[in-house]
Amino acid sequence: DPGRPGVVLENAPVAGIDGTDGEHPRYTTVKGCTAREVGLYEKQSSFYMQAKTVATTLTENVFFNGPRAGINFNDGFGGGDIVSHNLVFSTCRESGDHGPINSWDRQPFLTTW
Repeated sequence: DPGRPGVVLENAPVAGIDGTDGEHPRYTTVKGCTAREVGLYEKQSSFYMQAKTVATTLTENVFFNGPRAGINFNDGFGGGDIVSHNLVFSTCRESGDHGPINSWDRQPFLTTW
């Protein structure tokens, strides 16, 4: 779907801040993807957006021409993420509040990671 986020990993179990239930995505790999012109209709979109996910590997991807960050981590959740060998450029074309990679850490979570 042109203009929508490229890759989104998220899970919202009923647990709230308790991430010890084992129901959250772990060990996901996003490799060798190319995306461009993301955000034609949804201006808060990124090539990759992660929420309540742990130990993700994001490698060898190419993303360009987006309205905001190319890679966005919504929360710190359990950590252990690897971001390497990605080419991200021409991002934040409709905002100037961050760079090609953006991360928030709004809520602490309980995890076993």
